[in-house]
Amino acid sequence: AQEALTASEAELRAVFASMQDAVLVIDRDGLYRKVPPTLPGRFQVLSPKDVIGKHLGDFFPAGQVEKFLGVIRLVLETRKTLQIEYQLVINGHSPWFEASISHMSEDCTLWVARDISERKQVEAKLHLQSAALEAAANTIFIADRHGLIEWANSSFTNLTGFSTKEAIGKNPRELIKSGKQDQQFYKDLWDVILAGKIWHNELINRRKDGSFYFEEMTITPLRNSEGEISHFIAIKQDISDRKQAEEELRRANKSLETAHLELQQSLAQEQVLARTDGLTNIHNRRYFFELAMREFSSTIRYKRPLTIILFDVDGFKMINDTFGHTLGDEVLEHVAQMTSKQVRDVDVFARYGGDEFIILLPQTGAEQAFQTAERIRQSVASTYVMEDNSQLVVTLSIGIAEIIHAPPDESVEAVIRRADKALYMAKQNGRNHTIIFQKS
Repeated sequence: AQEALTASEAELRAVFASMQDAVLVIDRDGLYRKVPPTLPGRFQVLSPKDVIGKHLGDFFPAGQVEKFLGVIRLVLETRKTLQIEYQLVINGHSPWFEASISHMSEDCTLWVARDISERKQVEAKLHLQSAALEAAANTIFIADRHGLIEWANSSFTNLTGFSTKEAIGKNPRELIKSGKQDQQFYKDLWDVILAGKIWHNELINRRKDGSFYFEEMTITPLRNSEGEISHFIAIKQDISDRKQAEEELRRANKSLETAHLELQQSLAQEQVLARTDGLTNIHNRRYFFELAMREFSSTIRYKRPLTIILFDVDGFKMINDTFGHTLGDEVLEHVAQMTSKQVRDVDVFARYGGDEFIILLPQTGAEQAFQTAERIRQSVASTYVMEDNSQLVVTLSIGIAEIIHAPPDESVEAVIRRADKALYMAKQNGRNHTIIFQKS
């Protein structure tokens, strides 16, 4: 019998020594009566000799001790097994335990405590991740391999009108399918995600109240430990406002294109004399202002650049007085022809009056306009007009001014006045010059 008892005790010690759990005997008053040795170094907190004979209050704060004593009394009275979780903070360690507490004797309870620190860390991490997903502004849901929703954040309800309770276990197509995408669309979607690739696209879905909305969705396949696709995570964003803005912009662009076409048709119907200078066959002053005011209004509204080039013929009065008006007219025609070769189709070139010419350059800054003006000046100066077998060289003085947006010019005339000042400065500098207006 003694040998059997010794063998039984040895076996029991071996069992305790190999256990992953801690075994504690705690009496009604909270004293540790027995602490069998467990796997060495398993908890790395306290050894049995540091615990036996101590009180719960030696390791836990008063409030926690009262809770433990309440559980002990309940177990002793009811003889039921209860489970609790608690944290022990000692010697720089703070492990979490899950204890199963059962009746052992009239005054003692048996505690089997398991270290759940890793589980607690995982739970905390999962809670943090879940909170982040729940707080996300975008709609997020997780579906199984068959597309059935297993989890969705609260934004799902805000977007679709369906509660998460209504969504769980359903395929999104059962809830929010709009009928706006054909079968091929969904076939392509499944072909991509079942191949383990990320799918991203825009589509139209329907809310619970029947209203339609545009959404941008990304679906990412998730693989299990065996490398097989087990779930899909979908991130959805309502882009209805953006699509509406895009549609309004498209309509605006279409409207601008239509207005431009109507303008061109209207211009084509006007009588040539109503818009053309009879001598030079370029736009006349009246028609210039008609076009310039339209372009000016558009430029101010959309804050685009616009530049005016104003120039006249150097010594033109002397040409008329010396050689007559016929040669003067030839000079003006010559200048108009040479200038027309340098301007773009979008530019508005007109005879401003007398020997003055004007060019409106839409969406063009002063520096770019300066290059155009210089080409005009040089091309005119490099040619000549014949008079009785004599070569008459013609030069131009040119002024340039750009529209101002802050504070904005009130009219195109304000830009022209600045260009006229620059033209005057070109005259003062010896003629045959191009000058950009600079505010003093």
